[in-house]
Amino acid sequence: MTHSIDKKSALLRYQCILAVGAIFAFYSNLDVYLSNVWLPPIPKYLVFLFCIASTPLLFSVFSRIKYLPIATMLWCVGYVLLAFISFCLTLPSEATHQEVETRVLAVLFILIMIFIFSRYCIVHFWSRRAVLITVLVSVFNNIYEFFNQSAFENLATSNIEKIAGRSSGFYIDPNQSGYALILGMIFSVGLLKPRFRIPFVLLIGLAVILTFSRGSILIWFTTAILMIIKKIIPRPQLFSWIGLLGIIAIILVTVGSALDLNQLEEAGLLNSDTKARFQFFSNPENSEAESPDERLGLAKLAWQLFVKSPFLGNGIGSTISWSASVSTHNTYLYYMADHGIIGAFILPLLIYLVTRKSSSESKNIAFFFIPFVLMCGFFSHTILVDRFILIMCSLMSCMSMTSQVEERSKVGSKL
Repeated sequence: MTHSIDKKSALLRYQCILAVGAIFAFYSNLDVYLSNVWLPPIPKYLVFLFCIASTPLLFSVFSRIKYLPIATMLWCVGYVLLAFISFCLTLPSEATHQEVETRVLAVLFILIMIFIFSRYCIVHFWSRRAVLITVLVSVFNNIYEFFNQSAFENLATSNIEKIAGRSSGFYIDPNQSGYALILGMIFSVGLLKPRFRIPFVLLIGLAVILTFSRGSILIWFTTAILMIIKKIIPRPQLFSWIGLLGIIAIILVTVGSALDLNQLEEAGLLNSDTKARFQFFSNPENSEAESPDERLGLAKLAWQLFVKSPFLGNGIGSTISWSASVSTHNTYLYYMADHGIIGAFILPLLIYLVTRKSSSESKNIAFFFIPFVLMCGFFSHTILVDRFILIMCSLMSCMSMTSQVEERSKVGSKL
């Protein structure tokens, strides 16, 4: 009996280490960053490595079955089947092959992470702690990069262009950096004592602002409001912080009105893109930044594709090899163009399935997680590709399932 308990304890510790390692590797986007900066492509190999490393957990597979989110796993199967059916009905090309491969890898990643996060609350707790650490590192990276814009420059081997003047750290893309910071805030703010939550949320807000991502700033503001409504942020401290921030805002506006952006650009403190985004926040109509009309134009193109074939869609990868140089910047239109009306429900269905059985603390997290992902879908078409989002979908799904099983056990014991 003692040997069995020791074996179970060792396996649990191993699972915790595996889960924390997965967060550090994939949620931080360190795998992609290192791959693009100075290492050969490693994300696929790293996923395969975690798959191999998780095989010892098979010793407890029968005790895990009731903790596995079967509905989410069925969504994964349906997602891949839809991709293959669409592929068979589409003229083959490099873009279609790449899209099928991307979706298969995304599903495999979700399933592997589900297995790693399954069953134990202690695994979820340490995973959230790892998220907290990752978020704090990302905040430091964004602030440091703001003052030293060459801090995270890619080397000549990089195949992803880093946007100068906008902080992003390991995420390379400022928009992804903003989303990851907010998502990390959602999962980790509950670990902090109430008196530390407002400073933490504001610190995240500062790091998000430094990305100059308008979508991220809007989502952070919405999430912060929801946290106030849900009383995750303590209201007694809120008014004093609002007063302090009001004073700081007045000072910044006063100083900012006296600044000459052209002089700052000449001094190397701003580049043209950052300057344009400053102008957008102060005067959206006369800004030189990327206009919302450009994204609206992409959305119209995608909508026209959808209207062209609203039931069967235009085939997988239809917005990759189209007339525009970039895709839709919208997850819903991205899949609607590919798969017709059914594409509009792919992301919402996943979010429903990963949160539907949540209770207790996981229910509080789901309250913020749902609007966060759904809002991100309007600003990005890579939601179901980005591993930092996929890994949190897996964690959310396992947390929801475990909380539901434990809730049933408590009810059963009372009866």
